[in-house]
Amino acid sequence: MKDKPSNNIRLNSSWSEDLIKNIGCVTVGGTPSTSIEKYWNEEIPWMSSGDVHLKRIYDVPGRISELGLCSSNATLVEPPAVAIGLAGQGKTRGTVALVLLPLCTNQSVALIQGKKDKLDIFYLFYNLEFRYQELRSRSVGGGRAGLSKSILETLPIPIPIIKEQQAIASVLSAVDRAIEQTEKLIAKQQRIKTGLMQDLLTKGIDKHGNIRSEETHEFKDSKSILGRIPLEWTIQEIASVLIQPPKNGYSPSESEIWNGIYILGLGCLTGEGFKPRQLKYAPVNNRRIEAALLKDGDFLISRSNTRALVGFVGIFKDIGEKCIYPDLMMRLQFSNQVLNNYMEQVFMSRMMRRQIENIATGTSGSMVKINAKAVKKFIFGMPSLCEQKRITSRLKFNYDYILKLKLSLEKLYLQKTGLMQDLLTGKVRVTDLLDQTSTTST
Repeated sequence: MKDKPSNNIRLNSSWSEDLIKNIGCVTVGGTPSTSIEKYWNEEIPWMSSGDVHLKRIYDVPGRISELGLCSSNATLVEPPAVAIGLAGQGKTRGTVALVLLPLCTNQSVALIQGKKDKLDIFYLFYNLEFRYQELRSRSVGGGRAGLSKSILETLPIPIPIIKEQQAIASVLSAVDRAIEQTEKLIAKQQRIKTGLMQDLLTKGIDKHGNIRSEETHEFKDSKSILGRIPLEWTIQEIASVLIQPPKNGYSPSESEIWNGIYILGLGCLTGEGFKPRQLKYAPVNNRRIEAALLKDGDFLISRSNTRALVGFVGIFKDIGEKCIYPDLMMRLQFSNQVLNNYMEQVFMSRMMRRQIENIATGTSGSMVKINAKAVKKFIFGMPSLCEQKRITSRLKFNYDYILKLKLSLEKLYLQKTGLMQDLLTGKVRVTDLLDQTSTTST
């Protein structure tokens, strides 16, 4: 007699439920002895738990030999299958991936295959992806909680007819393809932005809108780490374009109640500038808070963080409430020789990051600091104000396009979440959705 499944998800009344062990097969892997060289680096793909984050697995870096396979609990499984991370305190436990090649796994990964005409493996992938938090909550073992073969085998799965399973998987796969394409486009544009920044902040743009080159424009030796620069440019220290020394903020004790003022957290300064996040409640206003109040357009730089994050900058944007900046940030006030937006790009550039990371010091293994004296000594290439405007305008065009792509990606993720909630519970039947799409297109 089959075990009775139990699941809290509200399903369409026409759907049945069954346990994975009745409609599929669960295989848990193993690891050959690492001390025997002939067990390793041969022809058989061997998957570790970290590989589940690839989501769609066409290959894995690990390899074992036929001898290694025979000497361990690893089992070669034919595709398609769903891989699921069994252990770990991070995000790996409960994460699923589609396996699209024959492979075996270590003991921290299970592979699930579906029985023909009962369980579509692509449908199962989306069902388990949708139930990530539930899977983690089913784990056992305290601090090092983990899933097991028996937990997975007794997991209830909603079972519409096989054609509906396939249709659900097809709709969600289409959204996943759109997500993947958008992510690739964002990555490509990020690479373009990095190269563009390097060109614009070392070669600039002439009055005709062209990036300079030594073949068509005059350059000179800057006698600095910046190398050769356009003839029209000068090399300046940050100190030469400040109207007053960098000033640290103020970090009062955080209040538990709202008193009308926020304290910025270090996380507000990112690799992409100012982001209004990690905001804390400031206590009742006093003189020191008054001195640290921010105005729209104030230029901030972090003076303490990890080596990779220290020196992040951002231009404060009014969020509708008063804000102060903390002691671990400095406010820089530039003269009218430079634009704030241009200086933001300068501080984000590879050349400035190199200066910051080289000068940062600290006794902690992770946290380092820069001080006002060091900041004032940093050097940069300074074009005319007109050229600064051209440079920032070109970079803004690229930034706005990336932002548009990121917003599209966010909408796709929200669309996928909504579709999963509707289709994987039968709240909306996939046939109805496809009929609506067909009607809309005609």
